[in-house]
Amino acid sequence: MRDVSIAALALCLVFASASTGRAATPHARGEGWLLRHRPSAGLAELGLHAGAFFPRNHELYGPRVAYEPLRSAGPELGLRFAYYPLAFLGLELESAVMPTRTTITDSPATVVAARGHLIAQLPYRLAPFVLVGYGALIQSSRRLGNDLDSALHYGGGLKLFVTRWVALRLDFRANATGQHGTTAGRTQHLEALIGVSVTLGRRADPRNQAVPQDRCQTAGPNACARRKGPRP
Repeated sequence: MRDVSIAALALCLVFASASTGRAATPHARGEGWLLRHRPSAGLAELGLHAGAFFPRNHELYGPRVAYEPLRSAGPELGLRFAYYPLAFLGLELESAVMPTRTTITDSPATVVAARGHLIAQLPYRLAPFVLVGYGALIQSSRRLGNDLDSALHYGGGLKLFVTRWVALRLDFRANATGQHGTTAGRTQHLEALIGVSVTLGRRADPRNQAVPQDRCQTAGPNACARRKGPRP
């Protein structure tokens, strides 16, 4: 029941952000810093992320082995791909690997995440966002065996579109999944991530296009000179 409430709240935040983003989407082309390189409809992002994974009271172990805690923090590295049919709303797929060790026997263990989520953002160069989605956490090791747990995840963060083609990103996540020692109980594994993405599918900036020679007379005295693009 708690997971359903969390999911409902996260979805409300996503759609509220999407509605705000729709209202905030500028109709006129601006030259200010906040509007430069902002996301647009039809944009895709391909990126890498790295950060830290904080497991808590996990249930990521096989049915025939004894429980052993994982280290309270470990590294994370992953890959993500997103598509935004609207400037403020998109769908993202993501995979990550989190190498760690057990705390008692110091045995190596690997946790893998595979997930998808809705993501809503404000359509500006500096873009706050929220997300909610579903996926799985998969653990594999000699000490803990193999296990797969479904996980609801939600979170938010901030993007900065540095140029038309490169974006930086900061994420904070929570993964609600099975908890050791509690029947039908849930715990939350946390993540703090930084990432870099390449943006794909941007339309050509009309300010960078030269005016054809046969339109020089009607387009204005400076129309034949190639226009300078926006500053980064």
